[in-house]
Amino acid sequence: MKAVVVCICVCFCALFTSSLSANTLSIKVHSPDQSGLYIIGHTPPLSMDSPIELMRRGDNYQLSLWLPSTQTGQTIRYQLVTLNTANQPATQLGQAPDIVHEPIQGFRQTKLSGSHTQATHTFGVPDTINFDQVDKFTPAQLQADLAIVNTAFTQVHAGATRYLDDTQLAQLFSQTKQEFAKALSVKDAYLSFSKLAAGLRCGHTHTGMYNQSAFIDQLTLAPANKLPLLFQNIQDRWYITHNLSDKSIISPGTEIIAINNIEVATINAQLDPYWSVDGDNDARKRYLTQLLPTSSRQLFDAYFPLLLGPEKAGQDSGNTSYKLTLRLPNSGRQLIVDIDGLTLKQRQNVLYQQQPELADARNSLQFSTLQNNPIGYLKIGTFATYNIDFDWSEFYAQAFERFNSQSVEHLIIDIRGNGGGLDLPMLQLGQYLSSTVNQSLPFTPMRPFANIPEAIKPYLKTWDQRLYTQTSMAMPTLEPVAQTFTGKVWLLVDGANASATFMLAKHYQDAGIATIVGQPTGGNLRGINGGGMFFLTLPNTQIEIDIPIFKYLPTGVEATELQSISNQGLTPDILMPLQVNDIQQQKDGVLEQLVERINNL
Repeated sequence: MKAVVVCICVCFCALFTSSLSANTLSIKVHSPDQSGLYIIGHTPPLSMDSPIELMRRGDNYQLSLWLPSTQTGQTIRYQLVTLNTANQPATQLGQAPDIVHEPIQGFRQTKLSGSHTQATHTFGVPDTINFDQVDKFTPAQLQADLAIVNTAFTQVHAGATRYLDDTQLAQLFSQTKQEFAKALSVKDAYLSFSKLAAGLRCGHTHTGMYNQSAFIDQLTLAPANKLPLLFQNIQDRWYITHNLSDKSIISPGTEIIAINNIEVATINAQLDPYWSVDGDNDARKRYLTQLLPTSSRQLFDAYFPLLLGPEKAGQDSGNTSYKLTLRLPNSGRQLIVDIDGLTLKQRQNVLYQQQPELADARNSLQFSTLQNNPIGYLKIGTFATYNIDFDWSEFYAQAFERFNSQSVEHLIIDIRGNGGGLDLPMLQLGQYLSSTVNQSLPFTPMRPFANIPEAIKPYLKTWDQRLYTQTSMAMPTLEPVAQTFTGKVWLLVDGANASATFMLAKHYQDAGIATIVGQPTGGNLRGINGGGMFFLTLPNTQIEIDIPIFKYLPTGVEATELQSISNQGLTPDILMPLQVNDIQQQKDGVLEQLVERINNL
């Protein structure tokens, strides 16, 4: 493998016959942050082993390729890459450099058209789908994919009838089949399968914005149709927390009344069928109907633009502006503001300029002492520690060493915004609070279907091949703790806590080792599904649906008793709702209230 510098100019192609000139592909890539950019592929002169270098022009990279063995209408697939030569000794120059792939899934693809084809990309951002070049899915294709989903839901999924009976499940598929009686665009197919997945009322079953095919990423991640602002949902009213647009009049606490003349109440109602929540958890739906300052992808960005974005407002597909009807804080004056949509990457860049600490996920795990040491504060923003270059075990050890050595009397553990992750860091945290807390857990996992139907195995993938045969979940090995914390523990929660963090909150409440404070959680007291996951990618539409294979049942509760349990998440011992004034003043009012409460004890 050897990097090749190639400059094939368009004028060179003019020396050939006009019939061959159709096979010229000019590529332009916006990439201000890269020091060198290359291309690989299967169509000569492209090769997967010999990267061809693009020429830099300011913030862009350009290359024109002559593709002699291709025809008009043919799709060319390629990948943009960089080369890692930082650790390559000078004596090894000429040896194969390490290829670093662009952080998107799959290949980029461009269809050759006319005498000359041009392709424009942004490095690290999937290309937007050109709907003019994508055929609609036929009823036969849609219904074939639907049959695969039916098999997955009824023979693999851990809890498809947990909150539905057999008749309701059959009706859900019947309604979707009726939608598939006609050809659908990729957008409409994606929305139909998303609504089908949400219809199970399982918080772990959704189309989502992770694990999708490169084709669907073009639909959900690529377009510049994302709102250039962040907001919190307080009792179904939307209040802006971060203005990431170029309109300086928008300040924190500004209320969104309508978008493109659609009132927020109507938007809430239209989004409602697409939210995957456990059972009837309204608090979780309200939490999902937000845009928060996080580096994680948010489901609102997938569904809102497709359901209620510019095209729904009668604009052409190239127009990504939104008309906001706003109510300014304090004065109550209403005004209308036009703002341009952004890509996810553009919005993220603006957010990181305002809050640089968000760019590093390790900053979501912090500890400190407050009020001259009597109060300890432990922020755990994620248990998905596999995504972070971070020694969480050492983090715990250092945090509790400080809390114990400084005689902290009250410990606030803040898991707001933490959607879950791995069981190991979640359970290990409990070891620092009680030596016996993990001896009895509030939910017991079971796997209803141990055998995967052969017919759908080609469409499933997972991170752990043992999940194809695993029938039980073993308790992870926990490290012993020399000294447990003996002070008072307060656990801050909110609607994000829908998986491992929901079970942690229920665990601590049942065991009496923490007072739960904040807003109602996600999850469901009757139990949730999760543990192990399959990612089902449908062969025709290329839409991916998450399929959980373990269901968690309340420990010691008979099946006949489940209906007597609340069909919601956990209600905190002390409710502390979000306040609009806190947004206006840009402060963490809930944390401040809790600290004041502790000081008044």
